[in-house]
Amino acid sequence: MSVLIGVLLALLAIAVVIYPFVRARFQPRPPMTVVSPDPGRLDTVYEEIRTLQLEYELGSIDEREYQEQLRDYRLQAAAILHEQGRSRHEIDLLMEEEIMAARGALRNQVGSLEEKRDDHPI
Repeated sequence: MSVLIGVLLALLAIAVVIYPFVRARFQPRPPMTVVSPDPGRLDTVYEEIRTLQLEYELGSIDEREYQEQLRDYRLQAAAILHEQGRSRHEIDLLMEEEIMAARGALRNQVGSLEEKRDDHPI
């Protein structure tokens, strides 16, 4: 009889430990809505700037045109960097929300386990 009670208690302990993992596996997760910008775009803009500088040094374009195009490329690079920073910030916020939701669910689980334990003292 005591062996049967020991086995049942062991199975109960294993079930309590495994339950959060099994439940989390079958819970639907919301899709990430943030799409990170294409990293190749920034490389392309930098390559265009290098090409522009080389053309200016070779004398292919005049200084006014060089300054205008350089300003445009710099604005494009700044916009891409700003977009990347914003995307990273949005990803960080989504991760923080997920962490807070997981902590809340864990608190609820711990609270319900403590209530069950208090209701049935050993």
